[in-house]
Amino acid sequence: MGDRPTLLDTLAISRVIIDDYTSGYVDEVYVAYTRFVSTMLQTPVIEKLLPIEPPVSSQPKTIDFDYEPTPEDVLGALLPRFVEMEI
Repeated sequence: MGDRPTLLDTLAISRVIIDDYTSGYVDEVYVAYTRFVSTMLQTPVIEKLLPIEPPVSSQPKTIDFDYEPTPEDVLGALLPRFVEMEI
């Protein structure tokens, strides 16, 4: 893949991850990599990719929104793109 993979290079990996998660073959997906700090220091990082958990809000919900299309349709379209971009 080289030092700078493109989105097209990683789409096959993303597709395997999405398919395995949606089929129930895996319950969670983590990504492990090294974060470049400097030439002398790279720190190991492990991040949870799936399932995506909503942020915890300290404020109670006071407004109810109506979504069009439905929230399921929006998330169904956006979550695969999110996974592709994270990979």
